[in-house]
Amino acid sequence: MRGPPRFRSPLAIGAIALIPIAMLFLLGGHFAHLAGILLWLLLILCLCPLMHIRLRRRHREHLSKSEHKGKEPNGDAHSPSPVAQHLAEPSQTKTSIWGPLKNPVFRSLWVASLVSGSAVSAQDTALRWIMNGLSASSLLLSAISTLTFLAFCLLTFPAGMAADRIDRRRILKFINLLLAAASGLLTIFALLHRITPSIILVFAFILACGLATTAPAWTALMPELVEEKYWPAVSALGGAQLNLSGIAGPAIGGFLIPAFGTSVVFGLAAAGFLFLAWMVRPSRSCESRSPSEGRKTWSGLFKELINVLTSHRPMQVVLARNVLFSLFISVIPTLLPVTGLKVLRMDSASLGLLFTSLAIGGVVGGFWIVPVVKTRLTSNGVTILAGAMLVLTYFLMGCIRDARLFMLVAGIGGMAWTLAAAELWAAGLYTATAELRGRVNAMLMVVSNGGMVAGGLLWGTMPDRYGIDATLHAASIALLSSLPLLFWLSIDFKGASGGAKSNPSS
Repeated sequence: MRGPPRFRSPLAIGAIALIPIAMLFLLGGHFAHLAGILLWLLLILCLCPLMHIRLRRRHREHLSKSEHKGKEPNGDAHSPSPVAQHLAEPSQTKTSIWGPLKNPVFRSLWVASLVSGSAVSAQDTALRWIMNGLSASSLLLSAISTLTFLAFCLLTFPAGMAADRIDRRRILKFINLLLAAASGLLTIFALLHRITPSIILVFAFILACGLATTAPAWTALMPELVEEKYWPAVSALGGAQLNLSGIAGPAIGGFLIPAFGTSVVFGLAAAGFLFLAWMVRPSRSCESRSPSEGRKTWSGLFKELINVLTSHRPMQVVLARNVLFSLFISVIPTLLPVTGLKVLRMDSASLGLLFTSLAIGGVVGGFWIVPVVKTRLTSNGVTILAGAMLVLTYFLMGCIRDARLFMLVAGIGGMAWTLAAAELWAAGLYTATAELRGRVNAMLMVVSNGGMVAGGLLWGTMPDRYGIDATLHAASIALLSSLPLLFWLSIDFKGASGGAKSNPSS
């Protein structure tokens, strides 16, 4: 059966017609920024979507009145027209985002991950700060993020297979103890003043390898602790934990680095890993895998995953969307610190506030923006909205030279990141069974971080050759031109949850 003609919908036709005009605005904006007339162009650019929103609201009101007047006594008074049904489609069933926290096991692990994640974010800020002081190369500074993505690309798939065969809590505990040892060794190097760019890159890769190994086990374990109706809330709380850690960590790092040095930050990260390993230990009330999964061979686990990837259309779409999203979202971790340090000349405290602004935008998006847009847009519509926000974010990042306004733009980027990532994560979760969840999550992480590596190499090498402003504007135009693909690769699966529940081995 052929899918719905997504490119023939009014939204798709309007978006495709608007994209060339927006590309002209962005190209003109790049030269207007150079000519000093950017303010007037931005004013016109902001008025256009406001006019569209107002016309859209008037159109919806007109349709509502027409449906009310057009009801026939002998007809089906409760069946709306196709257009009205399309406008009413995004309404969602509301579930409390705080519901999963009523589970004591989930709550303890969530709090432990929040504390440990804050320490890891502070450590990441310290690594970037030291690298900026040791080398003037933008490539070395962006290589920290690229190596992180590379570690996830290489290790998450075997880690996902292990998460479906071995007790996930044991994996989490053992790897976090190793990460604590690595951060402790980095603390010793900092105390001895023996840190070099090579040591920074080596330890950044080692720490990323540990996080990549625990990620599939963690994401597969969390949904098993709560009821299925709370899975979207688990996704939102997971994003909130990452963003809250991103708020507290850089702020703590920005305060501790000038006051006590980087060795204190690295020691704090080691303590955070130890705390998380300790909190994982008592949560053994829920079995993380079935006995049949433990008896399966590695080749059998791999064949099951391949069967799902080759025969399940929704999973193929989710994989493709994660690659596309990662390729463009990598602009933020790759060029945000480069722009802050090399262009705006931020100190350690301002750099911490910059990453904090990014995380604040993610928290605002997760707790306030997502519930609002989910009542008005479908899941695919939310990702398109997030893409449009990122287009504006990248364009403004290449234009703004005031640190406070730049932090505000970073917050918008954080909102967009949270909007898109939450929808893509939920789509992948509903297309996998409990037995396949570790491997599916691992595969999604592999392709996502593969896109991050490719994007990090692309966007990280362009500033030295073309300049940071031109690179950001090129990313904005390229992202805008890719938005029509989101209508074809839609994640609004009809009955996706039911189709994903089939056993791939049958």
